[in-house]
Amino acid sequence: MSGLEILAIVIGLAILILLLKQTYVLNQKHHKIQTKAASLEDENARLWTTQSELFTEAKRLQKEVDRLTAENLSLSQKISVFQKADDLQVYCKVLESKQLELSQHWDQLTQTISDAEAQKQGLEAEIENLQKIIEEWRHKNDEIENKHIELLDRDYRLSAYPELVKLQKDLTQKIDNLEQENENLRAKISQTQQFNYQDSGELSRIKIISACHQHSTSDQELFHAKLMLDFNRVREALDFAETMFGDVLEVWDSARTSADLSNFIRPDDAYRALQSLAWFGQYYFERNGAIGNNIYHILRERYNLECTPEAKNVLNNKKLRDERCFWHGSQRKEIFDHLKLGGGNGMNNILRIYFSINSESRKIEIGHCGKHP
Repeated sequence: MSGLEILAIVIGLAILILLLKQTYVLNQKHHKIQTKAASLEDENARLWTTQSELFTEAKRLQKEVDRLTAENLSLSQKISVFQKADDLQVYCKVLESKQLELSQHWDQLTQTISDAEAQKQGLEAEIENLQKIIEEWRHKNDEIENKHIELLDRDYRLSAYPELVKLQKDLTQKIDNLEQENENLRAKISQTQQFNYQDSGELSRIKIISACHQHSTSDQELFHAKLMLDFNRVREALDFAETMFGDVLEVWDSARTSADLSNFIRPDDAYRALQSLAWFGQYYFERNGAIGNNIYHILRERYNLECTPEAKNVLNNKKLRDERCFWHGSQRKEIFDHLKLGGGNGMNNILRIYFSINSESRKIEIGHCGKHP
């Protein structure tokens, strides 16, 4: 057997290992794995046959070595017969070269046999692992089938009692409603705690100038107060406006976020705009929205606020509309009405307050209070 044939056998073994790895990946198809395992067993038998052939070839080579050794001995004995010593020396060197090549070939065969034995052991281990995997998947498949049968039996039994099914659905819906109500109560508690914290800090901006008594029989004590509008950030102005006008202004989470990011250089103007917007809300809700003119005219003429509807190119552009979709908890809403503050160059000179009138809650929802979207 030539070296190329042995190399072909080794390459065939390597390809077989790759096929076994692919079989491991497709272990879910256990019937194919079993077929492959049987094929591997056949291949194992073929390896045993190949190993036997290699041993036979090794024995043959050993006989050839013995024969050449005997021939070499015979030639050595005939050296005395030859008259030309130079020819005999050349012939001896050729024989020694052939003996060396046979020895190297024998070493290669020995290494090949050792590698084949190691590959055989590896294949046997992989076959054993694949058989274990097949058993595990068969066990899992049985469990899944048993659970499926149980579910089918449960559904069949429940179908005989539609009242129980309806009762189960009603209880599930009630549980969902109670969980939602619990979540809403948690949010309200958190909001109340936040407002209490804001009240304790923000009401310090109300400075009492003097005390007086109302001229009536109630003798109720009144105070002259002054607001100290020295805000450092837009967020401070927004929080104080919420504290003062929480009955009509509803500040959304997106508005707080935008206010935190704003570097508008005149936060006092932001508060005055929110205050005027709150006064407009009180005027609007007292009349249930029956204010005659449109809100843009009222805000401009009565409250000196620059308010315009959104441009058509914004309304027709999905990306720009998405930038004007604001949020509050799980709520999402597109808001286009907005107040314009500031002007000139630089984003720090410009502020936009996006708001929406909610007639059901009787609140002005502030969705954005920050830089131009």
